[in-house]
Amino acid sequence: MEENPVVDSILEFTDKNKVPILLGLGGIVFVLLGLLAPSFSKSKTLPEITESGSSNSFIRVDVEGAVNKPGVHRVASDGRVEDALREAGGLNKEADRERIAETINLAAKLIDGQKIYFFQINDQSSPASSSTLININLATSKDLDTLPGIGPVTAEKIINARPFASIEDLKARKVVSNSVYEKIKDLISAN
Repeated sequence: MEENPVVDSILEFTDKNKVPILLGLGGIVFVLLGLLAPSFSKSKTLPEITESGSSNSFIRVDVEGAVNKPGVHRVASDGRVEDALREAGGLNKEADRERIAETINLAAKLIDGQKIYFFQINDQSSPASSSTLININLATSKDLDTLPGIGPVTAEKIINARPFASIEDLKARKVVSNSVYEKIKDLISAN
């Protein structure tokens, strides 16, 4: 076999410089691992729970009445009434579906600590007759229409804007005018 001067010089160079070459290759490997490591270490984390037991990403709502799993349920902080109903196992066979469709806005945003009641067929009292105040979170369009200054259009606006944390939300969220609010504020509740 014929000797090649280029190959011989490369072999001689690598033989004399084994340690520096190996250290250089090791350094390149470490640099590459350092650059790639962040993509390997990404992991999904759960929302941080605070001392009070609440989370930045979840709220708790009390779902009662004609549902399969009544009680307090955890839903996303941007959740809707529909999400709370789903967490409560949906409506049971005792649900008064017509009354629920008339009084509960499934698309309404939830608030932490809110209570939602889904009517059962045998529920005798209406939200308006269960107390002297009309509950703006439960009242039917017909019940709201009995309030001074509230007609069918404004009643629907109230139903579609549910839930309300307080009666002042009607005014703050511009669901009713200040003058209408002044007429009805002593006749309504939000709990």
